[in-house]
Amino acid sequence: MNTKRGFVSIIAGLIALGALVVGAYAFKEHQRIVSSEYAIQEIQSRTDASPVQNVGADANVFTGGQTFRLSGAGITSSATLIGLTSFTLTQTGQELSTSDVAGTSGSVYLTIEPGNTSRQEFVSCTTVTQSGSDATATLSGCTRGLSAISPYTASSTLQFAHAGGSAVIISNSPAFYNQFAAKENDESITGLWNFNSYLPTSSIIATTSNQFVTKQYVDGGLLAGAATSSETTTGISRLATQIQMASSTNTTPNTPLVLYSKYSTSSPYTAGLWIPITQNDGKLSPNFIATSSSYTYNWGGAQNFSASTTMTGTTTISASSLTSAPLILRSLAYAAPSTRLASSTVLSDDGSGNLTWEYPSVKTLAADGANNSTSATSYTTVKTVTIPAGLLDLNDRITVYASAYRTAGSANDCQTRINFGSGSATTTVQQGTTGYSTGGNVQIWINNRNSLSSQFATTIIAPNNTSGVNTAASSTLPTANTANKTYLDFQLMAVNGADTCSYTGIYVKAEKIIN
Repeated sequence: MNTKRGFVSIIAGLIALGALVVGAYAFKEHQRIVSSEYAIQEIQSRTDASPVQNVGADANVFTGGQTFRLSGAGITSSATLIGLTSFTLTQTGQELSTSDVAGTSGSVYLTIEPGNTSRQEFVSCTTVTQSGSDATATLSGCTRGLSAISPYTASSTLQFAHAGGSAVIISNSPAFYNQFAAKENDESITGLWNFNSYLPTSSIIATTSNQFVTKQYVDGGLLAGAATSSETTTGISRLATQIQMASSTNTTPNTPLVLYSKYSTSSPYTAGLWIPITQNDGKLSPNFIATSSSYTYNWGGAQNFSASTTMTGTTTISASSLTSAPLILRSLAYAAPSTRLASSTVLSDDGSGNLTWEYPSVKTLAADGANNSTSATSYTTVKTVTIPAGLLDLNDRITVYASAYRTAGSANDCQTRINFGSGSATTTVQQGTTGYSTGGNVQIWINNRNSLSSQFATTIIAPNNTSGVNTAASSTLPTANTANKTYLDFQLMAVNGADTCSYTGIYVKAEKIIN
């Protein structure tokens, strides 16, 4: 009996020992699991809080921190304010601000109770407010219960209550990564991306109006299909060469040519075709005007020369009209005649500025003191004086003085004759009837009788020897047309051919009769 009872005791002891061993193992395993969960949380917090490089502008910034704790009693599942016992970088003691963790318009992404299989919650907040009086901080503008999968929207079923002292980390949650552009995702870029070293490239041809195009497309497609530019259409044109600039002919009808600043200058260049540009004072350089060339410059407007002006070449002044092209002298307008008259004529003003060529009141037509001689036995012309056409007006006259002498011989047979006429001198206005020895002077007046083709001629003789030169006054009525050229022929004759007869002095003048 005792033996049997002892066996039972042994069996009971073994069972108790086994239970103790099993209980100890279970407790140890529980401790290992708890420690592992805490270790996972610590590793994740340290990994998720590792610094991330700032990309682009300040709209979003990224911060590395440690594990923070909920303050007070924690938060409810619907709270939008999250209180922390501290929001400080422990290494430096710097309190984190909104600009440190959320930038100018971004958010800071948090994980509450990371690694907790039932209460882990993803959160984003926009504003950080440090208390100023203690180490606590409050996060506001919080969106609770962000989904762990796309599209990462908030859901009330993912919002949980968390006790005070619960772990909070700045984490790389799935919603955090949604801020970044992915190579294979369709993205909308709201920030400014500057490409300072390299430009994006693509081989895709744009198909809609709001797509970027490549340079090749612009060069080869868009410009080639653009309209030709004109005065009314914006389009393609080509830079002109110097020769093309100087031509008024459109040598390329389908490609208008435009002037080029390369061929523009404000100072005269070497020989070539250039576009003159004003200098800084707005005036063209005077050296653009060639002063040594043979070019003729036509000035269409009035020109005022206030300084001394030297003209060494031919200068043409129209002066054709008092109104349209006058010659201005001392503010007085003059119109010049278009043709010349005979020599010795003068310009006469009609009182209004119309200039005409006029003969002077007395015009000497001949003053000849040479011996004009002959020994011919018939009347021979030894001197002809031409009276210009139009010299005599209706009542003007010609005055003739002549001295006739015998310069050789002793036969006393010299005789004189003076003829007057137009075309040829055909009307005799003086003639001797007998020969003379010493000779004498002849004076003749030929007057227009209120007509250009009707004259009255009067002759007076003042002989040194009355023989051979008529002493009595005589008169004739010539009918030469003085509107044309007229002539005076001075003739001599040695009747027997034994003497040399001469005019030793001939003087003819025209006199204007001023009414």
